[in-house]
Amino acid sequence: MPETTDFLRCLRLVDLLDAEHSWGLSQQQRRRYAEQLILYCPGIAGRTDAQLSFVIQNYHRDHALVEALRDPAHHDHAERWGEWTRQCLRILGAKIPGGQLVDAGAVSLEDLAQESNFDLWRGLAKFSYQSSFHTWAFTVIGHCVARHYRALLTQKRGALAPAQSLDSMLAVGDTFQDHTMPSPDAFARGTILAATIAHILNQQPDQRLPIIFQLWANEEQTLRTIGEQLHLSPARVHALVKQAIVLLQDELVLQDWAANSAEDIISEPVLDDQ
Repeated sequence: MPETTDFLRCLRLVDLLDAEHSWGLSQQQRRRYAEQLILYCPGIAGRTDAQLSFVIQNYHRDHALVEALRDPAHHDHAERWGEWTRQCLRILGAKIPGGQLVDAGAVSLEDLAQESNFDLWRGLAKFSYQSSFHTWAFTVIGHCVARHYRALLTQKRGALAPAQSLDSMLAVGDTFQDHTMPSPDAFARGTILAATIAHILNQQPDQRLPIIFQLWANEEQTLRTIGEQLHLSPARVHALVKQAIVLLQDELVLQDWAANSAEDIISEPVLDDQ
């Protein structure tokens, strides 16, 4: 690849991360990382170093797995897909009480796992390391389940429990994904909410917002840990999380996401001291 300004900038960031995290990359590997960063991040000039560094770290952590899953000729291809079939079953079993789908017309966990893997396979071509692979895969699996329960949500809307508020999910120390989801309906609803939130934040000019919100809300990292990764102070991360929350509050209320619920759906984060 020609050593353009973008390439040299990417290579400099790879070199810095390689030294900081002791990855031990060869010169050829560092150049490949820079080339892949340009491939997966169109509009390099409009991105901050923190945003690009986040993608580089995702690529370093996940590219071996992603490449094995993408390439049918890869020597680990079948083994990796076998692992992900088992992983899908574990995720579905954890999310669906008792490992059973409560609706008589619903498919089995095994069928859902196979369908989720098919969705993962179709989506892999577009996966661009803007998040960790595991976060992306969890979202794909959630969307697969949501498809099966969207009709139930419509049919049983009158019988559903009150819509889950974002207050509890955004409280410091809480997780954005509810690991004790009480029903498949609620799981599907939470998945749709997560996708809506991601869409809203990805439309914002400041592309740090979806990254920081994902790390804080989805991956349960503290403000201090996020700041260390993105070279920001905990106070600055706190301010950006608060900015994201304000945007979400306005947009979700505007979209009437909570089905005419009158309760507040957003609470302010508290600056952690971890």
